[in-house]
Amino acid sequence: MESQKTSSRSECLDAAKGICIILVVMFHTFNFFISKNPQFLEAESFRDVQLIIAGLGTMRMPLFFLISGYLAHTAVFKRSWREIFEPRVALLLWLYILWVWLDWLFRDMLITHFNPAFVLGGEDVPQTLDEFLHDVITGNTPIWYLYALVLFFSACKIGSQHKWLTFSVLLLISVVCRQIFSADQWSLRIICGNVVFFCAGCFGKHYVEHITTHFSARNFILAFSAFLLFGKITLHYDAIDLPGVRVLICTCLVIASLYAISLATRYLKLELLQNLGRNTLPIYVMHQFIINIAAQLIFPIEVPTTHLDLSLFALAGFIAINISACLFLHWILNRQYGRILFSLPKRELFKVKAAQRELG
Repeated sequence: MESQKTSSRSECLDAAKGICIILVVMFHTFNFFISKNPQFLEAESFRDVQLIIAGLGTMRMPLFFLISGYLAHTAVFKRSWREIFEPRVALLLWLYILWVWLDWLFRDMLITHFNPAFVLGGEDVPQTLDEFLHDVITGNTPIWYLYALVLFFSACKIGSQHKWLTFSVLLLISVVCRQIFSADQWSLRIICGNVVFFCAGCFGKHYVEHITTHFSARNFILAFSAFLLFGKITLHYDAIDLPGVRVLICTCLVIASLYAISLATRYLKLELLQNLGRNTLPIYVMHQFIINIAAQLIFPIEVPTTHLDLSLFALAGFIAINISACLFLHWILNRQYGRILFSLPKRELFKVKAAQRELG
């Protein structure tokens, strides 16, 4: 039985984005910590967290892209290329190239002057300009999500007059991407594997709205049960790389998650998650900088195995600190010339600054 309208659509989607960005920071923090301290997996608590993070990984980026596609619907169907080029293409490409370049410089500095073993992704840092450009073009970067948004938006905009054909082609790409690209080509795998979710959010706006405003216990139970069943079968037969398996599992959990968040938004005040959801950009582009700084300070310290559970709490605390630090840095930096770190440079910014100098 379905309830009537349960929650504001924007509140639900903002909360969902907030959950997704927390999971992104959790994923990078936990996996990097475990890669440098594999002995911690001897503790049951760490293994449980690893399993949870892996399971939620089938929802994290697909849900992020679904919401991004939903928010792009108006630009795709009701705006011209001239109207949307700057905010939807130029801005994202600027932010992508800028932050990839800053990340490259920062990690190269850490590798040169500090312990390279404690640099997140240090082994993959480009050594030449050609390697850097190759990584930028293939999306083999820490902020590939911004690059994928440009590609996905452009594909949906170009194919907007033939929705079912476009959706079918993008679905096929997501279904067979794990056969086309090897595990070493992880960026192309992930980008192609998630394109169908952006398209589903963009072309299926009505269905997303229905899920976020009407909770159905039956549909939630069916979707979550299907996720558990397919997930268990996939793990048992090691079938995640078979065509369509990942898309199917992700779809089930994305649907279940939207229903669950919609219900939670109806009864709970999720203002913190909603605020995070409205400020995902600074967290996304800066959180790995903070992870790398913390790694240089923390990893040299030998943590006794008797304090494993305490270390897990410390990791959770660091994730919260990391997110808070990103928002604080954004508040500090996002003013005057610093605005070009988070928005497209415009002449007005420099004209205003020049006028202020003249008046001063």
